[in-house]
Amino acid sequence: MRPDERLIIFAHPRSGSTNLLRVLQLHPELDLLEEPFNEEHAVWRRFHREHRQRITDMDSFASVLREIYAEYDGFKTLAYQLPEELNRSMLLAPERKIVFHRRRNLLQAVVSGLISAQTGLWNPAAAQAPLLDYYAELRPLSLEKAAGRLNYERSMIDFYADLLSHLPASRCLNLFYEDFFLAPPAERELQLTRLFEFLDVEPVSITAADRYINPARARLNSEETYARVPNLREIDEALGSDAHGRLFDVS
Repeated sequence: MRPDERLIIFAHPRSGSTNLLRVLQLHPELDLLEEPFNEEHAVWRRFHREHRQRITDMDSFASVLREIYAEYDGFKTLAYQLPEELNRSMLLAPERKIVFHRRRNLLQAVVSGLISAQTGLWNPAAAQAPLLDYYAELRPLSLEKAAGRLNYERSMIDFYADLLSHLPASRCLNLFYEDFFLAPPAERELQLTRLFEFLDVEPVSITAADRYINPARARLNSEETYARVPNLREIDEALGSDAHGRLFDVS
């Protein structure tokens, strides 16, 4: 990237954005901040400043962004962490490169989030016991809550997809979880090259990135973990569709 450019990884929950950030952080020229607008940021980054609580209006937001951009090459944020007005101003600002990262199978993303809310485990790297131990006593998921989240996520993704569609390809790169994390190795390497070409830097090797993009090592939920949800079939039958995705006909 040029010295005056900054990167924003803009994602929705359970889309693999943390592993995407880790891949980018492997590059010696990229110093990126993880979710500065997460309300828990200063809790799990004890030596970092609290950012979200200092944002009260557009001027304070601009001040916080200047502070972040002075120290970092960019950051990752999730779409829900800021109001629409602030996201819009941030994404459409000049000299910004946007990686818009999302998941085609939105139903899997929603179910993954509801499972993690029960287990407290959001990333396999944080596991302190065998993964399946976290799923031993899963309770049924709320169909009403799953439907509400699905509709909310769909409307949010559609809104930002339309907003960002007006940016030139040199400023916005669309990435999908399924292409980056679930595809065969050759396709994953192609996506990796595409990502770093967008940023105008040399790509990191597929070997170095493997622990973050190889589904056998990086994926938290799978058919085996989904199967531990008592009412998963009910969720799939009620909410699965071609538009939102299904739980049993994709890897």
